[in-house]
Amino acid sequence: MTSPTHQVPGEAPDGRAFGVGKLAIALETLGVSVIACALAAVLYRLWDAPLHRPATYLDGDMNQTETTVRTIIQSGWIFNQPRLGAPFGQVNYDFPQGGESLQYLLIKLLSLFTSSSGLIVNLYFFAGFGLVAAVVHLVLRHLRFAPLVSAALALPYAFLPFRLFHNEAHLSRTTYLSVPLACLLLVWLPAWRQRFLREPSLGPPAGWRHNLRWPRVAAALACCLMVGMWETMATAFALVLIFTASVVGAIRWHEWRRLVVGAIGCIGIGLGFVLLSLPSLWYWHVHGKNPDAGKRIVAEAELYGLKINRLILPSDGSRLHVMQIIATKSQARTPVISEGGQSIGVLFTLGLVGALYAAVAGVRQLRSAGEFDLRAADDREALREVLGLTTVSAILLATVGGFSTVLALAGFGQVRTWNRISLFIAFFALLQVAIWIERGTRWAGGRLRWSPPLVAVATVVVCALALADGPPVQHPDYPSVVAQSRNDHAIVDQIENLMPAGSAIIEVPPVVYPEAYPPGRMRDYDPLRPYLADEKGRLRWSYGRVRGRPEADWQRKLATGDQVLADLPALLGMGFTGLWVDSYGYIKTPAIPGRIRQALHEQPITSPDGRFQFFDLRPLRASLGQSDSQLKLLATTTFGIAPPD
Repeated sequence: MTSPTHQVPGEAPDGRAFGVGKLAIALETLGVSVIACALAAVLYRLWDAPLHRPATYLDGDMNQTETTVRTIIQSGWIFNQPRLGAPFGQVNYDFPQGGESLQYLLIKLLSLFTSSSGLIVNLYFFAGFGLVAAVVHLVLRHLRFAPLVSAALALPYAFLPFRLFHNEAHLSRTTYLSVPLACLLLVWLPAWRQRFLREPSLGPPAGWRHNLRWPRVAAALACCLMVGMWETMATAFALVLIFTASVVGAIRWHEWRRLVVGAIGCIGIGLGFVLLSLPSLWYWHVHGKNPDAGKRIVAEAELYGLKINRLILPSDGSRLHVMQIIATKSQARTPVISEGGQSIGVLFTLGLVGALYAAVAGVRQLRSAGEFDLRAADDREALREVLGLTTVSAILLATVGGFSTVLALAGFGQVRTWNRISLFIAFFALLQVAIWIERGTRWAGGRLRWSPPLVAVATVVVCALALADGPPVQHPDYPSVVAQSRNDHAIVDQIENLMPAGSAIIEVPPVVYPEAYPPGRMRDYDPLRPYLADEKGRLRWSYGRVRGRPEADWQRKLATGDQVLADLPALLGMGFTGLWVDSYGYIKTPAIPGRIRQALHEQPITSPDGRFQFFDLRPLRASLGQSDSQLKLLATTTFGIAPPD
């Protein structure tokens, strides 16, 4: 039994991809992109922002994000940074990031015009609003939605609470333009006959080489590679959803070739991801797998799972007080908070309900008919079938306690933040809303005299309400960003003037890298702050070597302040000539910084806020009267690893 031969969404009598000329679609897309960027500039008050410092976040993951950008600037790519992880240097193969390589390539291109990592972060993040809106607009226009409808829905999708919540701290996650492309694949692949064959009734193997529409096949494979090379989580979600849709479609329509087409799509996506992951795979082949880096447990699939109440209820920080009360009550005392930014807003929640109804209504119709309906169907009905199936699949997979836990048990625990599949759910909800607007336009056209302007105004109002429904922009007080930057630069500039170029500085208390719970009042990735303030690039810092290897784990022996004092000679043997002390890490033992000062008999360089202290270890080195070989032997004995030559 074959699947129904309906017109494919995006098909046009003249064969054009968007139903209009190239110039027209280019101008439309440019307009939508410019509006999105301008709106972002207004919401974030960019005229007040310190553009050479990341403008939307302070501390935490933002330090790691800017470090990745600076590594690309200074080292050419993301894998090696000799100025971190001293004395051995930072090597990032154990913590794979290859799945975002296309984004890093864009960052690399931006670095040709500026060496400011903060400016590049800002440029990429705010350009991302325009990029996401542009891709969504193109996908909707390809599916033959009207220009105004496409633009009006592309804008709120680009400003989803997901993006406003994660901000620049998760820079590669918030430019989620691969999600619309993955959703387009989910629309194309079930209709493979009509989409990819000149004569849909003459499927493979009879004359398949001459029957294939090679440009369309190439476009689909390009989308597969794009999805596989853009963002890791979206890649994983796309693979699972395409596989699920292929299996369900094959069973429903008794057509095994759907499995083949789905497998080809998954291979195309997986190929792009694997190609970009080859450096890490080769490193593991040579050096062995690192069991401690990026270690995940099965329960994380639940801890970061999708919560339906967070999906459909208001976001944290909603503009309306009553909405904020609802959001707060829904999460009060819950043992599983998951991540913020899952909300899709009222408009897309209505679309979600419509998508779920489409899934249920389709099943009911199939059962009542008693057989597969082979008559030609409207392309919007085919689209509703796809969005209904995908929405149900996404919820069953990602919800807390859902099939994602089964996948984690099967060995796919690295995919843990399943709540982020909300981007797929939001896109298919967007398609349902677009279908409703389209139907409303037709209804009004037959009943209202001035329907075109009325429909246009109504569409713009819907867009405005959807944008207003989201949470307000959350960013730190810009003066605070400037103050912290000046504080860090003040102490690092003094260190640079004091120490010779290439000096290695040990940072205490030691914090494992990446993803750690640091001591005291420190936040994760705080030890990257002196490196980020060291814009001249003259110093080397101990933090940043990936845990799980001897070159990183030796620092764990310095966990206590007393151990730091005892091992100062051994640290000299490791090649360190400076000591950086973060007093926030010694809140429970506040006497440690003072004891270090007494042991070294010197006044440290102190940051303006009093948090950071720096000690020059060269006087201690001179007072010991030991040779380099003696100190190196002491370091090897103490830490269990020989210092580099």
